Amino acid sequence: SGTIAIGASALTALTTGSGNVAIGYLSGKSLTTADNNTFVGYNTGEWLAHDSANGNVAVGFNAMGGGDENTTAGNTASYNIAIGGNAVGGTSTSTTTDLEGNNNVGIGWGSLATVFSASDNIAIGKDSGNALTTGGDHVLIGSSTGASIAAGQVLTNGTVAIGSSALTALTSGVANTAVGYTAL
Repeated sequence: SGTIAIGASALTALTTGSGNVAIGYLSGKSLTTADNNTFVGYNTGEWLAHDSANGNVAVGFNAMGGGDENTTAGNTASYNIAIGGNAVGGTSTSTTTDLEGNNNVGIGWGSLATVFSASDNIAIGKDSGNALTTGGDHVLIGSSTGASIAAGQVLTNGTVAIGSSALTALTSGVANTAVGYTAL
């Protein structure tokens, strides 16, 4: 109902989900009952499958295309916006990591690329927040901002970085602010 699928293997597992749009090879391939997702591009949202994986927008090669390939039911990410190749969980160093972060916005190639369980983050710019996997409430604007905020560094919540390569040295500390080219 209200669903559009264009491309080989687009929305092939969909049973009762409604209002989904998938355009591109493998787009939304594993969705079964989720609603109101929009996937445009090769491999976008491929492994999202849980019925709560609702309201995602992914545009660009492999945007939101990562996640657990073996047990797709754990891929519950909802209400994310991913614009750009590999954005918002698009790359995975493991095929057994669930894509379950919510309310993230990643705009730019590789922005929030590994954000598998982190929520409420905004990253704008190529590779901004590209190593962030957990934690939340980060605002990263500019190419490569927050590049050192990596796995397990939940003690960086509430961090704001504006400017190309800003906050690339941060390894811990809550509520940091860095403004300007290569600041901190």
